[in-house]
Amino acid sequence: MEYYLELTGFVLLLFLWFNWSNRPHRRRPEKLSRLPPGPTPWPVVGNIFQLGFVKVPHESFAQLARVHGPNIMTLWLGSMCTVVVSSDEAAREMFRNHDVALAGRKIYECMKGDFGDEMGSMITAQYGPNWRMLRRLCNTEFFLNSRLDATSGIRHRCINKMVQSMQVGVFIELNSDFKFIDDTRVHIS
Repeated sequence: MEYYLELTGFVLLLFLWFNWSNRPHRRRPEKLSRLPPGPTPWPVVGNIFQLGFVKVPHESFAQLARVHGPNIMTLWLGSMCTVVVSSDEAAREMFRNHDVALAGRKIYECMKGDFGDEMGSMITAQYGPNWRMLRRLCNTEFFLNSRLDATSGIRHRCINKMVQSMQVGVFIELNSDFKFIDDTRVHIS
């Protein structure tokens, strides 16, 4: 009688595993059904356990490509869907025909600007008119030889200060350094 709770939990776990392993793959959402073939992912971790724990990662990718298709396959790294292109012909075709769709990047919540938009900086902006305008601005205003030459003294002082502190072995309190950076950002803005 004392093992009744453990036995019930084990039977429930066995029942859930059996239902999960025998579920029909026909009822996938349409967006997921258009993905290339790939190994079946685990619910939370995806396909991470199939990538190089026994072998080096590139051999794991080669083995998965032999099983699931030589050109393109889908892997789930945690909850993130990743499409792996493993042949140069397929990569050339993708970048020739779908370059604008592949030019975007995933913007995490912590990378968004102060107002929650994805247009905050050149690093977090999606490819489009805003990104092109920011790139043009950086090329015409910030990355000029005259601007870089004018700020070279500041860069050299910062590098020398960093090298000296590393040679001495001084511990740096990060809170004060980040406070300075935050104040600088506020005063410049």
